[in-house]
Amino acid sequence: MLTQQQILQFFDVDTHGNLTFKPQQGIPEFKLILVEGGKFRLGNEEKDKVEKEISTFYMAEVQVTQELYKAVAENKNGNITIENPSPSRFQGTNHPVEQVSWEDAVAFCKKLNKILNFPEICDSDYNLMAKNGKKTENITEVSGFRLPTDAEWEFAANGGIKNTKTEYAGSNQIDAVAWYDKNNEYETKPVGLKFPNALGIYDMSGNVWEWCWDWYDNDFFKNSPSQNPVNLKKSDLRVLRGGAWGGSASSSRIANRDYGTPSNGFNSIGFRLVLPYSLHI
Repeated sequence: MLTQQQILQFFDVDTHGNLTFKPQQGIPEFKLILVEGGKFRLGNEEKDKVEKEISTFYMAEVQVTQELYKAVAENKNGNITIENPSPSRFQGTNHPVEQVSWEDAVAFCKKLNKILNFPEICDSDYNLMAKNGKKTENITEVSGFRLPTDAEWEFAANGGIKNTKTEYAGSNQIDAVAWYDKNNEYETKPVGLKFPNALGIYDMSGNVWEWCWDWYDNDFFKNSPSQNPVNLKKSDLRVLRGGAWGGSASSSRIANRDYGTPSNGFNSIGFRLVLPYSLHI
């Protein structure tokens, strides 16, 4: 995992344990929220919910912006090529990046880790890599920036151990927390304009869909491990969460799960960063 020296080299730590990246190597500031782990009932509908335990992790306060995406994509370090540093249809520095595939999102994470000399997260076939460089199925053994798991995403959207049990991420009133088809001009909006959820995380409902690490299986949670479940059984689709600017209110519910082909990107799909929690500071 990351050492205390690395954490303090790259981040300022506030009194709540949240991390703010110190601008360096051409990469702008961004914030990570501490999501304290715990037990949680997750699943599509109440009758299908099962209890799981999620380990502590950091989740980005906002979706990856076009400014951050471009800064990493155009960085001369990292030894990974990202072909299009400005892929988005709806241009704006503080708008979420979109028209990125799952593969694009993972390439971004891999390059960011390379630039910062953080550990690798996966091999060329997208198998998760532990800190010793060997393949693993335990997500907690993976260091460096990555996409959230399906379970981590739902846990965080619900407010983590606070478990606010709202229909949308932060409220039962969708207009308070989400951009969706009834309250925008059919485009993305700058991140962080609506109210955050109980953890201080913005736009987990609406604006753009967010890629998760998992392969999609509608029934996975029922048969998954009790701790830190992540679906690594290869299929044709990866999990999407959160709804988007052009979607209905129903699609922005926390309980809603969707999917996409990992090689395809659309103007309603972006992503959010996660960083493992490695030590108390």
